Amino acid sequence: MRVAAALGLLLMVAAGGGWLATLPDRPEPGPAPVSWSPGGGPPTLVDAIGLAQQRYAGTVIDAELRLAAARDTGNDLYEIKLLTGQGQVLRIRIDATDGSFLEVDGHGLVEARRP
Repeated sequence: MRVAAALGLLLMVAAGGGWLATLPDRPEPGPAPVSWSPGGGPPTLVDAIGLAQQRYAGTVIDAELRLAAARDTGNDLYEIKLLTGQGQVLRIRIDATDGSFLEVDGHGLVEARRP
């Protein structure tokens, strides 16, 4: 699945668009806009990245879909790694079916949390 996600990312970048082209070099003062809302169907990877950036300040350094079948537990989830302004890495897990935050870990959670 990681190969498919990487290939999709490569195609988006080659096409001159996609979320990589819009990522800031450093954390921005406000959250990234999110077009997805609960009840509107399952979020995409791009939606999950937007949700993570709405809640935590930082630059996305990795994002992937983790399938439940490969983990033998729960639902599919998105795992997003954010590099904070303090140089810490946060690992954020978002449910791929409903967009809820399942787990956030890493140093600097409080400092990176947006109001």
